[in-house]
Amino acid sequence: MYPVTYASRPPHIHVKLWRDNQELLTTQLYLKGNTGTDEWWGGNPRDHLQFETMRVDGRLTGEFTFVIG
Repeated sequence: MYPVTYASRPPHIHVKLWRDNQELLTTQLYLKGNTGTDEWWGGNPRDHLQFETMRVDGRLTGEFTFVIG
């Protein structure tokens, strides 16, 4: 899975975090350095929702750590 640009949206991945049967969070993760001027959510907080891709054993991977208190 690799996100691509569509319409006026930058590449992103939709994420939902669940614990048991309770939805804790719904958000989007953006590719680092490619957040565009997304009208759905602008501003500096989005800077914290970026992840980088890297090659591991020839495969493209990415990682993002969520901390739920």
